[in-house]
Amino acid sequence: GAGRLTTAQGPNGSQYDYLHHGDGSLAQVWSIDIGLTNFQRTPGGKLDQMIRPNGSQISFDYDLAGRTTQRHLSPDGTCPDEAGRRDEFFTYDATSRTLGLLHRVEATGPDYNKVYDYDARGRVTDVVLEDTQEG
Repeated sequence: GAGRLTTAQGPNGSQYDYLHHGDGSLAQVWSIDIGLTNFQRTPGGKLDQMIRPNGSQISFDYDLAGRTTQRHLSPDGTCPDEAGRRDEFFTYDATSRTLGLLHRVEATGPDYNKVYDYDARGRVTDVVLEDTQEG
């Protein structure tokens, strides 16, 4: 389609080919080095799931304002409740700026919260990592 990126070359010389849906949204990315990554959309056009060549999956949840509220990462394509799943929870202020991003890791590592601070122009001025482990 006109104006859509169809091919790009990475810094290491790898070529990436992009296939789009009729509405212009990204459907697939192909690289000889990595393989095929598929992007599935909700009926409203939001990214619902990304499936990587190794079988890992990333799925997304949204609030009524269309903002990402959760991102679920399954490293090996197993069902969402299997060990190794990582969930990320997003919080926003009244102007839809990201306030926090809580990372919860199942059975593979520590949980932590990323807190964002902004200046008067809405630019990120600080990102603080907070360990959320109890104990």
